[in-house]
Amino acid sequence: MTEAVPEDAFLACARAGLCHVKGMIAFLRGTVAESYPQRLILDVHGVGYEVIVPLSTFDRLNPLPGRELTLKTYLHVRENMQVLYGFATDAERDIFLLLIERVSGIGPATAIAILGSLSVEQFKQAVVGGDVSGIARAKGWARRRRNASSWN
Repeated sequence: MTEAVPEDAFLACARAGLCHVKGMIAFLRGTVAESYPQRLILDVHGVGYEVIVPLSTFDRLNPLPGRELTLKTYLHVRENMQVLYGFATDAERDIFLLLIERVSGIGPATAIAILGSLSVEQFKQAVVGGDVSGIARAKGWARRRRNASSWN
């Protein structure tokens, strides 16, 4: 039997950004109710989920209303909002998580913009090659974040 973590310990962990609850909503499969670049409404058994997607996902899935599709997801929870982000592939979601969890100054909106500007392969090549300037050219990345020291 495992010992429960005291609530105050969990809150301290959360405030420090050291713990992360993963897998709340791992994926959604449903019918596209509404479709806009970077935003979809997905009808899953009568519940409409608003999902923010990078342009790369939008282009890959061609989400026409009435079409059934599956999105890999990440639920971003903050004190005053909850936003569901969706991706065509696990690789896109993994890069999104890498950016928001490991790169100083990158939040979900900037990570979505970067994924919309670079393919997964282009991103990997830039990281492996140390080409931070290639990533920095992606829309949403501030000039002040261009130095390699932001990568942890």
